[in-house]
Amino acid sequence: MKSKMTTPLALGVAFWMPSICLHAQQKEGPILLTFTVTDTAGRSIKSLEPKDLRILEDNVVQKISSFAEGKNQPVEVLQDGTVRSLSVETWQKQIQDLGSTSEDSYALVYYPQPNSNQGFRKVRIEITSDAGKKYRIRSSPGYRPRQ
Repeated sequence: MKSKMTTPLALGVAFWMPSICLHAQQKEGPILLTFTVTDTAGRSIKSLEPKDLRILEDNVVQKISSFAEGKNQPVEVLQDGTVRSLSVETWQKQIQDLGSTSEDSYALVYYPQPNSNQGFRKVRIEITSDAGKKYRIRSSPGYRPRQ
C-alpha cells in the first residue's frame, strides 16, 4: 500500500508519512514496515536500534521481530530485547515482495497482536530516544489485513 499524507502528532510536530511500503502478507501473518528518519533539516538519522523504537498498531504496542538499517545485516530481536544476526535467506523470505531497501531506510517485521479491527489498521512509529521530538519519520500510515 502506498499513500502520501501528512499527519500531525502530539506536541504539534509533523511527521511525514509518504509512499513507504507497509505490507500485510496474510491475514494473521507478519507485517513488514519500512521507514526513513530525518532531522528537522532533512538529514538522514542513522544508527537507530530496535530498542530506540516503539511500534503501535491501533494504539497497541507491537514486538519487533526483526530489524535492519539500510544495507546492514538484519538482526532478530529476542524476547529480552537483545539482538542476534538473522540469516540473509530468512530476511529475504520476509521481504520478497518489497524489493530492496535504500541505504537511508530502516525495515522491520512484527507479528501483530490479536486485533478485532478488520478495517484499516493505523500504525505509528515512535522513537523513544528522541526526547526533544526533533526527528521526522516517513512511513505508511497503516494497512488493511488481507482476507
